[in-house]
Amino acid sequence: MLRLFQLLSVVLVLAGCAPRGEVLEATPVAVRALLAENRGKPYECVNFDPATDSCEAVSRIRLGRDRISLSTDFLLVGPVGETVRATIQSDFELNEGGYCGNLKNSRLRIDGNLTKVERAAFRDVFRVVSSATGDFCDRYFVDEFGRTFTLSFDKDGAARRESLSFVSYHRAPKRLRL
Repeated sequence: MLRLFQLLSVVLVLAGCAPRGEVLEATPVAVRALLAENRGKPYECVNFDPATDSCEAVSRIRLGRDRISLSTDFLLVGPVGETVRATIQSDFELNEGGYCGNLKNSRLRIDGNLTKVERAAFRDVFRVVSSATGDFCDRYFVDEFGRTFTLSFDKDGAARRESLSFVSYHRAPKRLRL
């Protein structure tokens, strides 16, 4: 029942994201199958832009027997407008073809010329966001155009619409963009 609810949620979520109000059809795909299909391409790119050959975030994925580890790089805007690179290292339990958990035990690393106070402020914000995010499950889907996307669901199975991100896989990490 929960899986049916999740699939229906995906169709409803995509209805708002589809061009000209069309409803996109999406098929769930297990993370193991997706990574096997992309063997040799260990870098997951979020919202790839072919014009700039860049991504909003890049994750290095390591798959274990019942866990998945991600090291995700992304850019932030620093206190005086400079670009700051950040990495979140997280570990999740594989569950029903996706992965589940929370960000409470994730580690944040920040690169850049920041003071100790500025680094502490970024970490404090990350702790608040991690706590507010709570438990979730990420699932992968392929839409009718062959595009792969992820969508998060809360512990009650409700889709988190704002989490929808298209992903692609690459042999080497792509350049990051804000």
